[in-house]
Amino acid sequence: MTEKWGFGNSKEKPFDKTFVGENPEHANPVELLFGEYPHSRSDNNIYARYENGRIEGFNGHRLIHEIRLREYNYLKESYLSGNEVRKGGEGKIYINGYCCGKFFFRDVMEALLEARNLIVKIHGHPIQIWKKEERDKLVGRKVWWREEPAIITMFLDDACVVMEPDGIEKFKPTAYRDEIDDEEDQFRVKNTIHSPHIWWYRDNE
Repeated sequence: MTEKWGFGNSKEKPFDKTFVGENPEHANPVELLFGEYPHSRSDNNIYARYENGRIEGFNGHRLIHEIRLREYNYLKESYLSGNEVRKGGEGKIYINGYCCGKFFFRDVMEALLEARNLIVKIHGHPIQIWKKEERDKLVGRKVWWREEPAIITMFLDDACVVMEPDGIEKFKPTAYRDEIDDEEDQFRVKNTIHSPHIWWYRDNE
């Protein structure tokens, strides 16, 4: 029996997208889809289709990760203890070219561990934030914020959401602020989508 190879006459629709190229700024976007036959001895029948229609066998990264760490110094001004130049840093995680999370750090070695932890959170999040179609569904989504009903009214490009009370007049005041990005009051809250205080499953009330 003759083995059959190649994309064939597959009518499958694309199930995902990724990029081909070492330079993120000039990488080629491709669609991933299943072919009629495999293209390798490992029975891999996933193919990449370029924008010009060219089709190639695919055995690459479906998710392209990029970690950016940037150290800086800043001036901490204090009337009580005096001014001091301190160390700071910003880490960002990109997936398929989109910033899916960021964090503050002071030590680059610790930042490498934090980057790993954040990638795990991003992969385990119910929202695949690197996909535009998933981001587009965020505004209007009903969630729980600290055990109170809320609705997302805005999505920001730094992987943060703005939430407002939903069905209640206002949020209860909190006794402390435990997150750097927390800018809450009783009527509007801004927080990262990775906050442990957001529960994402309130759509089926």
